[in-house]
Amino acid sequence: MNILELATQSGLQVLLDARIGSQTYHSISGSISALQRFADSIKAATLAESAKREDAERATKQPVPRSAAVRARRAHRRALLCRRVSVVVRPAAATFRSRAG
Repeated sequence: MNILELATQSGLQVLLDARIGSQTYHSISGSISALQRFADSIKAATLAESAKREDAERATKQPVPRSAAVRARRAHRRALLCRRVSVVVRPAAATFRSRAG
């Protein structure tokens, strides 16, 4: 992202004030509406760069291989959850049967 190009495209006037060694100094002037356009273009460029970076990270990210221990632990947790649900359901069904009888 070249900030000076974005400023020029937004309608701001960019002037080269001085060049001392490898450093350059610029003055930028313009209207409030040009400043708003500049802020909007900076925001859009930043969002585009972050989206590009996320896409690149997602493309290079490898799935984590699951070990047998992790799969067994998850299966055990699911089984415990099913038992808890069935324990809660059975007394209600038994109570319903006893009222009908």
